[in-house]
Amino acid sequence: TEITAPAPRAIEARVAEYWTATGVVARALADRTEGPVFRFTEGPPTANGPPHLGHLIARTFKDLQLRYHRMRGDRILTPMAGWDCHGLGVEIGIEKLHGLRSKKEIESFGVDRFTAECRASTLQVAAVWRTMSGLLGYWLDYDRAYRTMDAPYIESVWWSLKELHRQGLLEKGHYVLPYCPRCETPLASHEVAQGYKEAVDPSVTVRFPLEGPGPARRALLVWTTTPWTLPANLLVAARADLEYAVVRVGPDDELVLAAEALPRYFPEAPTVVERLSGSALAGTPYTPPFDAAGPGPNRYRVVLDDFVTAADGTGFVHIAPSFGPDDQRVGAREGVGVFDPLDGRGVFGPGVPSVQGKSFKAADPLLAQQLAERGLLYRAE
Repeated sequence: TEITAPAPRAIEARVAEYWTATGVVARALADRTEGPVFRFTEGPPTANGPPHLGHLIARTFKDLQLRYHRMRGDRILTPMAGWDCHGLGVEIGIEKLHGLRSKKEIESFGVDRFTAECRASTLQVAAVWRTMSGLLGYWLDYDRAYRTMDAPYIESVWWSLKELHRQGLLEKGHYVLPYCPRCETPLASHEVAQGYKEAVDPSVTVRFPLEGPGPARRALLVWTTTPWTLPANLLVAARADLEYAVVRVGPDDELVLAAEALPRYFPEAPTVVERLSGSALAGTPYTPPFDAAGPGPNRYRVVLDDFVTAADGTGFVHIAPSFGPDDQRVGAREGVGVFDPLDGRGVFGPGVPSVQGKSFKAADPLLAQQLAERGLLYRAE
C-alpha cells in the first residue's frame, strides 16, 4: 500500500489548531512568579519588508533559548515582542511609491503625510511578521509589542539620555559617519549596504611645500582619491617606522615620499639626496594646498600614525578630520579642530569660494585644475 505524506500546509494547520485548542501559547506566555528569572529582550526586526530564510534562522535560535528556559520553569522577563519601525528601508519604499527623489521633494509632498504612510507601511509589514512568527511557533506577547515609532518608546529613549546627562556621562563632540547627501542624513552601516556599489574616483598626487630654510624647495608628495577633501586638510600623517626618501627633481626642487613608493613615481633611477625615517619628519610644518580652513592650533604639520602604509600612494596621508574615521581620530588626538565646508546636501558653501555651489564630486576636477595652475598638482589619474 502506497503511503502518501500529508501536505506541509495540512500539517501546519493541524498543529496550529492543536495549539489553539489546548491554549498552549497562552500557558507558555503566562508569568511564572516563582521561577528563576531569565531576562530576555526581543531584538526587534526591522519592519520594512517581508521575512526571508535568514530571518527564520535568527528567530529559531532565539526560540531555542526561550523554550529551554520555559521547560526549566524559569520566569521570562520579558516575552514582549518588538518592531523596529525606523530606518531608510521604510522611507525609501514610500519614496519609490510616490517618485520622490530628495528631502526637498518629501517636504513638498508633506512631512506629516509622508510619515503617516511610513507608519502604515510598517504596521502592514509587522502583521506579516507576526503571522510568520506564529506559524514558526516563536511565541512572544505580540498584543503588547513595543514599537520604536510609538511615543512611549521614544520618550523612554529621551529619558535615558536625560539620565545620562544628569549623571555627567554625555560628552559633546564630533564623529564621522557614512552620510547620504540625497537624504541629508547619516547612515547606519547596514543602510549603506542597501545601496552599495563600486565607483571609480580620480586620484591626485599633490605637492605640500615644507616650510623653513633650506638650500632647495622641498615638498611632501601626498596621494588622495578624494580631491574634494583637500580644502579641509589640517594635517599630514606619516608612519614612524617607514623609510622616506628625498628625491631631487630639479636644481632647486626636492620631493619627499616613502622609499617603497619610489618605483611607482620614479621608474627610472631617481637622484636620492637623503633618506630618513618617518619619526624624523614628525612636527615638520608645511603649507596646505588650500587656505580655506585658516590658521588654528597645531595645524599644518606632519604627525605619526600606524594606519599609514606605503602599499598605495606615497606613504603620506592627508588628514581632513571632518571626513573619515581615521582622519577624525587623528585630528581629535592632535587637537586641530574641524573644518567642514559642505552643507547638508554635500554642496560647498562660502568657506571655499572657488567651488561654492558645487557638489563635492563635481568639485573634484575644478580643484585639481586649481592645483595644476598653482604648480601643486604632481599627477592626476
